[in-house]
Amino acid sequence: MANCAKANVGTSQGVRILKEFVGGYENVGATSVDFQNSKRDLRAYIDGCDAQYFLDKLSRKNDNCAAFYYKHDIDEDDQLRRVFWADPVARRNHMFFGDIISFDATYSTNRYKMVFVPFTGVDNHKRCVTFGAALITKEDVVSYVWVLERYKEAMGDAPSCFVTDQDLAMRIALEQVYPGSQHRFCMWHIMMKPDVFEIRWQALLGEYGLLDHNWFTQLWEAGRYWIPAYFKDMLLCGLVRTTSRSEGENSFFGRYLTHTASLVEFYCHFESAVDAQRQIHTTLNAVCEGHFAPTKTDLKIERHALALYTITIFHVVQAEIYAGCYSCGVVFVELAGEIINYGITDGVNQQYHVHYNSCESSATCTCSLFQSSERVDQLTQVIQQLKDSFVGETNGPLDTIIRQARGY
Repeated sequence: MANCAKANVGTSQGVRILKEFVGGYENVGATSVDFQNSKRDLRAYIDGCDAQYFLDKLSRKNDNCAAFYYKHDIDEDDQLRRVFWADPVARRNHMFFGDIISFDATYSTNRYKMVFVPFTGVDNHKRCVTFGAALITKEDVVSYVWVLERYKEAMGDAPSCFVTDQDLAMRIALEQVYPGSQHRFCMWHIMMKPDVFEIRWQALLGEYGLLDHNWFTQLWEAGRYWIPAYFKDMLLCGLVRTTSRSEGENSFFGRYLTHTASLVEFYCHFESAVDAQRQIHTTLNAVCEGHFAPTKTDLKIERHALALYTITIFHVVQAEIYAGCYSCGVVFVELAGEIINYGITDGVNQQYHVHYNSCESSATCTCSLFQSSERVDQLTQVIQQLKDSFVGETNGPLDTIIRQARGY
């Protein structure tokens, strides 16, 4: 019964599972009612000291492993109101994948209606990974500040960006604890171009007489938090540019957590969920070690990407490399001192500008897909070859430059 409870399997289903193990109901040794009564008696036993049992469990984990971090806070009546924890694996995952974090609050995870607050990121297989978690009794600024300070204390460094829902208390708390980190709302694409969006937004409000509407005015003022066009310069790892990662994480935990669970049961369910998450990550790592995807070009950069990335990430990079070879073209090149400007078309009449600074050996693109140092280095190498071709054939046809770019 205890093992079934860890996997959020109810007593009736637990009896049916046990029957299959022992060969029949006559060999179970108890009825479904006995199972239910036993669970009832267990809850009655821990009633009143549930929080203490929960904290004792966290304390034992810390005694066994100093890298297991947890802190708790009680109110004036000695009641548990806040608790945060992160095990060593979660803290290590933050070191690898914690540059962009989804910070969200969920409900219906325990019988005391404490709010479950997981910290979520994206791993090297583009799957959710949990960095830490908290339980709080109130969704106010004080509680969120406390949780964020514990997270900062546990992890040490500051993420580049936090992604949240439109909770004002979260926003205020993030500005206090992580003033140097960006903050964005978790939404899918609204519009890709600021100018087009602004025109259509104003037209929409004018058409329906909403220009002076308070809610729409406040929403527009908070536009920099939720309109993707205003933060295209950030590499957000799919946390904002697709559907909500937090919603996906909530759905995942929902298969393990239940609103009737005690705190002790909740933590057992949480551990089962995280174990399942980490098992998937381990399995995908093993698959990558023994699998080589077919390449689509003869370019060395594609073969290098195959050796460097996981299979999931490689397919994303491979699509970029392939599109760069067969869908993109150079439409103009301009010299402006140390700066070389390139006009690049993507094959669907969308044009981007690449700016290469030969003095600093740096490159940027208006597509904003080349922001990390690794990708800037790759783009810089391509542009350097384009520059060499251009300088060598000042009066030559543009096709020569394009062939050089595709040849890379």
